[in-house]
Amino acid sequence: MKYNILIAILLLFVLIPSVSGAIIISEGQKSIGLKDLKITFLNQDPDPVEPGEQLKVKFRAENMGSYRIEDIEFEIILDYPFELLSIEKAKINIGTLDASQRGKDSAIFDWKLRVDPDAIEGRNEFELRYTVEGRAAAIKFEPFMVNVRTRDIILSVGDIKMTPEKAVPGQEIDIEFPVVNLADSDVDDVRVVLDLEGFPFATVGSTNEQVLKMLKRRESAVAKFTLVADTEAALKTHNIPIAIRFKDKFDEDHELTGKFGIPVYEEPDYRLTIADVEVGKGEVFLPDTKGQVVIAFSNTGRGDINALNIKLLPSDDYTIITKDELYVGDLESDDYETAEFDIFVRKVIGDIPLDVELTYKDSENTKFEEQVQLVLKVYNKREAAKLGLIPKKGPAGSIIVLLIIIGAGYWYYKRQKKQKKKKK
Repeated sequence: MKYNILIAILLLFVLIPSVSGAIIISEGQKSIGLKDLKITFLNQDPDPVEPGEQLKVKFRAENMGSYRIEDIEFEIILDYPFELLSIEKAKINIGTLDASQRGKDSAIFDWKLRVDPDAIEGRNEFELRYTVEGRAAAIKFEPFMVNVRTRDIILSVGDIKMTPEKAVPGQEIDIEFPVVNLADSDVDDVRVVLDLEGFPFATVGSTNEQVLKMLKRRESAVAKFTLVADTEAALKTHNIPIAIRFKDKFDEDHELTGKFGIPVYEEPDYRLTIADVEVGKGEVFLPDTKGQVVIAFSNTGRGDINALNIKLLPSDDYTIITKDELYVGDLESDDYETAEFDIFVRKVIGDIPLDVELTYKDSENTKFEEQVQLVLKVYNKREAAKLGLIPKKGPAGSIIVLLIIIGAGYWYYKRQKKQKKKKK
């Protein structure tokens, strides 16, 4: 009996050193080690790391006891989505930690890893094990966690479609925003918001916010709005602020902001007329006469008309005496300008077409070339006098002409009579 008790006491003394070398996990922190060896996972860099990137995982080893610990070797054990860089070795031997070697005197070691490009976002595990003086640890480490996550969660707006392509004052325009989730994780509660305050647009049939709910990774959806432009909307491109709000898989709120342009446009509108003619003292063209034609151009649209040039084209009915074209320049809405041309009308009567060529640019610098036909009325003298366009000849004039004819006839009669008498 005494012999058995003695054996038990001897075994207890033998086991005590082994117990003192057992691995412990410090409660409340990621520190793992022997009773006197404390291992701390310091950080990952970068944090988070994106799929396809490289990162560094860094650890600290400290000796909390009164005796040195020799020949300490660590080995990192990786699984998908991690792998060591080709220049790295899985095992690192930090050598010896002296008694109470801790804090700023502790041993720091690290590994460089690569994350697979197709890694799923989230917290991914890897393991660490070590040996001391050639002996494997008695307790396996709990897995360490690396945060794999796209730092900038990407939602992209594709090509915005507007129907019609340009808004017309007083008319509706349909706008479609294709939203694409380019991230490697789902996003939720996606909202597309238009800020229309201070702009000449109003929504039709909905509010200024569209909800797309969830967008899975690599998925897209379309937010649709119908707007109407104010009748007095300025003819220009209006840059509208847009916000896309959403939640990521960690329930964090995000907002992307930007602007898009809605061009408001009206085609140029004008009125081209013959404002006046000047022919001597009259106000009408007669056959075989020279005169001046005044062509009037009025900008009756809401937009500017720029770089206006007016050219009178040649015709068989008239000859252009002056230059055949005139540069007018820029006209704002309701502006009025004229172009004057001197012409010689040949022996024609009736309506003479005046072909006028116009070149100009609109408010968006789009060039226009158009040909407009005006009508110049040519009268004979009788029609012109009858319509009061030229003065009528009075009776005194007719009497004078008649007396001249009678006088000429009487002179001729007397002359013939004298010649007959001489012959006799």
